[in-house]
Amino acid sequence: MKINLRKTTELSLILQNIGENTAVLIKVSGRISHKTLVASSAYMKSGNKRIHLDISNTFGIDNIPEKCFENCIDLKKIDLPLKIREIGERAFCASGLTEIVIPQKVVRFYSGCFFECESLEKVSILSDVFFYEFDYVRKEGPFESCKSLKEAILPAKLYKIGARMFASCTSLKKINIPEKLSVFEFGAFMNCEELQNIKVGKDVIIIDDYAFSGCSGDITVDKENRKYSSYDGMLFDKGKERLLSVPAGKTLVTIPESVKIIGAGAFSDCRKIKEITIPNTVNEIECGAFCGCSQLENIHLPENIEVIESGLFNSCINLKNINLPEKIKLIEAGVFYNCTKLENLLIPESVEEVGESVFESCINLERIEIPQKIKYLRKKFFKGCQKLEKIHIPDSVKKIGHNIFEACIILKKVQLSENIRRISKYAFKDCVGIEEINLHEKIRKIRDGAFWGCVNLKNIKLPRKVTRISNHTFHGCENLEQISIPENLITIGKHAFEGCSGLKEIVIPEHVIRIEESAFKNCTSLKIVRIPESVRVIEENAFEGCDDLEVIYVPSSIKRCGNIKGMVKYNRKKGINIF
Repeated sequence: MKINLRKTTELSLILQNIGENTAVLIKVSGRISHKTLVASSAYMKSGNKRIHLDISNTFGIDNIPEKCFENCIDLKKIDLPLKIREIGERAFCASGLTEIVIPQKVVRFYSGCFFECESLEKVSILSDVFFYEFDYVRKEGPFESCKSLKEAILPAKLYKIGARMFASCTSLKKINIPEKLSVFEFGAFMNCEELQNIKVGKDVIIIDDYAFSGCSGDITVDKENRKYSSYDGMLFDKGKERLLSVPAGKTLVTIPESVKIIGAGAFSDCRKIKEITIPNTVNEIECGAFCGCSQLENIHLPENIEVIESGLFNSCINLKNINLPEKIKLIEAGVFYNCTKLENLLIPESVEEVGESVFESCINLERIEIPQKIKYLRKKFFKGCQKLEKIHIPDSVKKIGHNIFEACIILKKVQLSENIRRISKYAFKDCVGIEEINLHEKIRKIRDGAFWGCVNLKNIKLPRKVTRISNHTFHGCENLEQISIPENLITIGKHAFEGCSGLKEIVIPEHVIRIEESAFKNCTSLKIVRIPESVRVIEENAFEGCDDLEVIYVPSSIKRCGNIKGMVKYNRKKGINIF
């Protein structure tokens, strides 16, 4: 079906009345507004139409607004106005486009303008000079995750391929890299698994990190290039002192002895590589260099390495054995994140500082020794280490971070440093194997959710300097039977003991002045509660769902109190005695 439309205001009406399973070409001419475009998109999201929208002969707009055709899966092809200059953020994101021609006057792309167009097979860019706004952390590249894209035709005078431009275009096999191109920005072709024979021309002066990571094809560099070189399909600086990128298709790599630095992400997503030989000339390995090497089992690091940079072995799911050189002083964040087969690791005594999430999700890690020089174990350090049974934290450690042992499900014994003054937020959350924990008397604070979900914790004695039981501290500790509360306690926080169904009696000390919302909610075995004269405030629902509660002593000192009968589920057989 073909429809010629001169009154652009009727576009929405036409789209609205197109029948199911209909293929239609709609040619629009005359003045068109942004409002008309946005309104029309509402009728292209059903999934049962095949629409070719030709607006090439319209005028009145110089850009496609952000999110204008987002999720328009009925839109299979669009002919854009020839004078258009910008394509807005996520303008065609997740649309049904199968091909697109970018007019010559387009000078600006915004992040994710064609992101996840999974039916898009061919892109032709006619503009010689264009750039796009990009946020490395929160945004996507213009054609990122167009998983059906097989061919991209670039203009001859193009000088730059922008950050994550074609990242995760897993079917991309063919692309003409212009001879005048001078810049490959961060992740330009990252995870383009099928891309073969990447040619770096003589005029290229900048290749950012991860530009070709995850690409299986060899990289060749023009011999006249003054900044870069290639050897055995790998990318180096001109003097081969810095290794920049390794093709993802390699299984064995021997790094030349000229190399001193392995660059960021150099082996990133090399999912077939099994063996890497690193010469002793290497003295620096940058962040994420081996990230995603899922077949790598063993690796020997040179002795001159002093810093293990962030994410170095992130998601090396088969890594079992690794030596850490004796000169190492710093292990940065997420180095062994998700190394699921790592069982044991000796951290050298030279290590003085470690980052967050170093061993997070190492589900088979059984044993680790913490060096004596470390002062701070940062957040999520052991999170999700499901086979870690016991840990000794040396006296050098003064602070532990949030969620440090979260979901260490068989952890039974923790020996805390005598210098630790605070149990951090969610430190032992969901540590279902802990039955008892000894907290030394120097501890002053226990933060929110510290023991949340420790379902087998039976007994605990709180240090005498603790003045507040924080929100959710013992939430869900259903087998907690006994707790020794210090006399200095002032506040019992929100949901502090919620779901502690094994708790039968609670003695609230004389200095407590506040019991907060849902503090003892669903403590179903609680029978007697004695509230001292010091208490001034009891918030709503403090004792909601305490089905077995028989007696609650409420002093006259209370200035604000939620409805006690509302906080306590009334037992019609026995009644509840409120004094």
